[in-house]
Amino acid sequence: MTSVLDALTLPSITLLTNHPGTNPNRIAASGYLRYRSMLANRHRLFEFDSTDSLHGKTHVFGDDIVIIGSMNVDHRSTFLSSESALVIYSSSFNAQVREAIEVLLNQSVPVTLNAEESVSQIVMTPRQRFDLWVWGILTAWFDEML
Repeated sequence: MTSVLDALTLPSITLLTNHPGTNPNRIAASGYLRYRSMLANRHRLFEFDSTDSLHGKTHVFGDDIVIIGSMNVDHRSTFLSSESALVIYSSSFNAQVREAIEVLLNQSVPVTLNAEESVSQIVMTPRQRFDLWVWGILTAWFDEML
């Protein structure tokens, strides 16, 4: 999937995800940390700055396409799991979803190219950092499954 995406000329992409310190899925958070700087370098990357977490999968394209479902844009969801997504062609629905996403973006912080420098209110404890580091070592062997 990465090779196909790398070959495309993509428009500006904005990504919103959980902060690694509040992501309840520690395994996925450890995998995300491996790609955090690369994503921040290529796209507008935001982390939800809350003790709550996000779990929705919503993709907005252009002015009239919205994809909502259980499907992540990853190898596991595309090729291994039984995931689903609904594609909705509607300008008015697209506008409503964009407004809802904007509310979440206003509660989020941008991730800079140096992902360690963050203006987030969330501070990970040394234990959280250590746990994510250990999970990162273990999950590196199963990267495509995260």
